[in-house]
Order: sequence, then structure tokens, then C-alpha cells
Amino acid sequence: MIKFINLDERYNSGMQDFLSFHNMSDLSLEIELIASGDDIIEIGKIKNKVRVTLGREYQVFRALTILKMHFDEDNFYYREKCYFKTGGPMFDGCQANSLMNVETTKKMLLICAGMGFNMMMLYCEDTYEIPGEPYFGNMRPKYSMADFKELDDYAYSLGIELIPCIQTLGHLSNIIRRPPYVGISDQPSVLLVGDERVYELIDKMLYTMSGCFRSRRIHIGLDEAFGLGLGKYLYKNAYKNKTQIMGEHLEKVYKLTQKYGFKPMMWCDMFFLARSKKGDYWDQEVEFDESDRKAVPEGMGLVYWDYYHWDVEHYESYLEKIRYLSNDVVFAGMARNAATFGSHYKTGKLLTDPALTACKNKGCKEFIATVWGDDNRESSNFTILTQLQHFAEHMYAETPCDDYVVERFEACTNLGWQAMRDIDALEYVPGFNDKDNGCFPITKVLLWQNILAGLVDANIKGAKFHDHYDMLKDKLKSSAEKYPQIGYLFNFYSDLANVLKDKAEAGLNLVEAYTNRDMDTLKDYASRILPQMKENAKTLRLSHQEYFYTEHKALGWEVLDLRYGSLICSIDTAIKRVSDFIDGKISRIEELEEERLSFTANGNFPYPAPFAYIYSASSISKLP
Repeated sequence: MIKFINLDERYNSGMQDFLSFHNMSDLSLEIELIASGDDIIEIGKIKNKVRVTLGREYQVFRALTILKMHFDEDNFYYREKCYFKTGGPMFDGCQANSLMNVETTKKMLLICAGMGFNMMMLYCEDTYEIPGEPYFGNMRPKYSMADFKELDDYAYSLGIELIPCIQTLGHLSNIIRRPPYVGISDQPSVLLVGDERVYELIDKMLYTMSGCFRSRRIHIGLDEAFGLGLGKYLYKNAYKNKTQIMGEHLEKVYKLTQKYGFKPMMWCDMFFLARSKKGDYWDQEVEFDESDRKAVPEGMGLVYWDYYHWDVEHYESYLEKIRYLSNDVVFAGMARNAATFGSHYKTGKLLTDPALTACKNKGCKEFIATVWGDDNRESSNFTILTQLQHFAEHMYAETPCDDYVVERFEACTNLGWQAMRDIDALEYVPGFNDKDNGCFPITKVLLWQNILAGLVDANIKGAKFHDHYDMLKDKLKSSAEKYPQIGYLFNFYSDLANVLKDKAEAGLNLVEAYTNRDMDTLKDYASRILPQMKENAKTLRLSHQEYFYTEHKALGWEVLDLRYGSLICSIDTAIKRVSDFIDGKISRIEELEEERLSFTANGNFPYPAPFAYIYSASSISKLP
């Protein structure tokens, strides 16, 4: 049993779970902890006695996972420096329609503590309850106040500051379309600046957050308020430029945050959009003046999000521009698994390296690793753990060593690096895109596009998917047995590969067989390949459902039911149409005669590729 000397009492309960998670509860060790208050961590071990000098006390959990890596060594010494004051992930449960449940979030907190993070954000647009506002979050996956408090207590016991991340202007389409809030919207996703009912609602948001979280830091959003002032606001107030409107709103929201003792931060893109003559966040010609600086309330932190650039100089330039507006700058990069089934470690690493290098060069001491779920997440948040490890090692090294990232990952997660990279491999097909650095949503497109109306078929022509996915299904199934703690997840990805091996090229193969009147191939598809694909798709839906309900709140699955229903029904339709042609009931299959044009008009693979765009060229739904 481990005996701690000088362990802060706040960590007692969290430490029990942490040691259990890492199978360290029965280790015979005496660990003396010394808090130095500087940026250095030192670990010295002589037989069963360990002395750990911590820059800050929360780093005890990282120190333990480092010790875990060297437990078999009688004599061991390790030293590293912490380069950031604050770092950790932000998980989106709103655009994703999949909100991590309490138990999954606790598991994520355990892993993040071992990596050495000291912050986590839960991004909630309308996915939390507000007393007295029954329509807010109604029929959406959401956290109750009790959930927030339980998670905040748990994070606190692991040395992690849990920070609420909400929206107070844009990104609120899900509530604005509900009855009580229609009247307080400027645009379909933007609140009506100046309307007192808006500030009454925001007051309730902040009141709720203040009662659930220890942290006095809060992220209030304020990004991507597209069309600000050009909807209902324009009719009520006449034209004002975005800078004036944003300033008016920001002043009122900031005062409300001070009412509850919060130290707020906000995304900074609206400042660039307001000043850009191109309406472009990435407009390098933007220059701010004193009026822009005065528009940022003193004490307001600015979050510089950037997920797309490859060079250190770009990030440094933007950090300098933003620092003119505020000295309190937080960088937000991205751990990439958005808008597809797998994840993109390679691209994430290539973008994270220059970004965090620039932060170190420019003295930006805080970062967020955002985990977005655009267009309703199909991927598991656990797929980005490899990327979170890379962020973490940037926190404790000037330049992370790739081999050390792998060792640290396996120590912090109890999972195999290669097993998790096999999930990444679903998105990188040899001879097609495996040499690319883009985040192309391969699995999403291949699974959801309609077989007979293959909108992306022209962009995948010539690629060979079958052997790649056939190989991966077996590797992923093997990992399900090797890592039973998330065996359900590897089973899901194995089932996905099993569907994709036949479906990926099905549309192209049918077009070729139909054009050449290859009746044998058409009969094989109608009688064997498509019916088996349908059964495999049903199996995939069930394994996806198991993974979803294991990791997430229940509401939100209905969106994926809709998608799987379309998949299974479209296979049925393909069987009928091909069978009717074979049997002479119809003389043509019109869908297969339609020219397969490039989805992007340039042959490139589409990114992003929302379900509604790739499934049909017709509108699936149109909101008023």
C-alpha cells in the first residue's frame, strides 16, 4: 500500500480512484511530496522510498504515472519542466448531440489527471438545466445541476479546475427555435442584443453556473454570431455596425459576470470579423486600434482558437494581434475527431506542434485542446486520447519526443498506442489519402452516402478500400479482446470496417456492372453482397448503440437512428431496384445512369461533409 507524506487532503478520495484505475493500490511505496512553487518536477526513487518535488500540487498525479513507468527500477531519477500555467481539454456535447455521461466524464478526468492537465471545460450551449426555464435543454442531452456539482467535486479531488463553457450570443439555434425564445432572436442562432429578456436569460445561465462550479472562471462564448444586427435587430434599431452591437452586448454580459464574481473569457473571432474588410477571421490585414482595445472589458480573457495553420509564424502573428486587445490570452487548438467516425492524430500533431511552439515563444501560458462534435458526433471521445497525450507532453517539454509520447500514453490510459492508432487508420486508406495531412471524413462519407445516388463516388474512383477495411476489422476485433475495458468500442469500430469493406465501392461497382450489362455481377450484388451488407449494417447500428449508451447521456441517439434508418433503407432500395432490373420489371435503373460528378468540382475529397449534403443532392429538411 502506498503511504503518502504531505498529500493535500483534497486529493484523498480522488487518489483512491486514481490508484485503483492504474492498478497501483497495492504497491509498497512511501512517497514524500514537496511543493516548490516553481516550474520543475523532480522524482527520485531508492528502492521503496520516493521523493517528489512538485511545481504545483496537482502534478502529483502526473508524477505517479511517470513513477508507474519506472516502478521496477530500484534507483530512478527524473526531472522535467512545466511550460504552461493551465492546460486541458474542452469537450463539446452540443453540436455533437452526444454528451458524455457522468461516469465517462469521471474516467476522462482520471486519465487527464495522469497526463498532467489541470483544467477541463464542458462546452454546453443548451445542454444543461436552468431552474425556471423548462424549455432550456428540453429533450436534449443535458447535465443537471447535481451532475455539474458531482463532476466539479470529482475534478477538484484530482487537481483539475472544471470550467463551464457556455454561449451568451450565438450558437443557440436549438433553444431559439423553441417557443419561449423565438421572440428574443436576431438570427436563427443569435440572440437579440439589447432585449432585456435576453439579459434575464443570461443572468439565469450565470446564476446556474455560479451555484455548480468552484471555479470563478467561465467561458461565455460570443463567437461566430453570423449576421449579427442584420435580422430582427435591424428592424428594431436601424443599422449599426457589428463593432457597436458587440460592444453594447459585451458590456452588459460582462456586468452580469461580475455580479456572480466570475472572471470571464470569450472567443476572439468576432473582433477580427468586425474589422476585416473580407469578413474573414484569418485576414492578416486586420489591424486593431485603441477603440477596439477599449471595447474589451478589463479582466476579460480572449481565447484565440486556431485549428488550421501549419507554421509557427502565423500563430505568433495572431498572438501579437490579440495581445494588443488583452494581456489575458488563452490559446485553443484542436484534438481532431470531429465530423467523422475515427480521429486524425497525424494532422492534429502537425498542427499542434507549431501552435504550442508559438505559445512558448510568445509567453502564452494557457491552452485548451478543443474536442468538437460538429454535425452530430459519430466518433468516441476516447479516440482523441492519443492527441491529448501529445498536448500534455507539450505542456512538460520544449519539444515532445514521439517515442516518449507513446510510452506516456500507455502509462496514462492502460491502452495500447497501436490499437488506438488502428482506429485512426480507418480514416487513412493506402494509395488513396494515407500520404495526405488533411482531416478528410472518409468513414463518414463512405458509410452515409447513398449507394444508388453516390454524390462522392467520383472523388473515390480508383481507390481500393476492401482489403484495407477487411484487415482493420480483424485487428480491431483483436483489440476488443486485449483491452476489455473499452472492448465495446473496438467492437464498434470492427463492425464499421466490416460494413465499409463492401459498401465503400458498392455504388461504383454497380454503375460499372450496369453500364456493361454485367448481369452476373448485378445478380451477385442483389442476392448476396447487398443483403449481407444490410445485415452487417444492422449489427453496426447495435454496436454503435452500445457504445453510445455506455459513454453518453441517452438523448441524442435518435439522430443516429435516423441515419442508420436511411442507411438500411437505402440498401433495401438498392436490392429492389437491381432485382427489378434483373427480373425485367423495369427497363432502366435511372439512378445508375446519372453522371457521377466530383462532389467538390476539383476532385478533392470533401471537407467538411455534413450528412445532409452527402446523402442526397435534394434538401432533406428545411427549417423556416
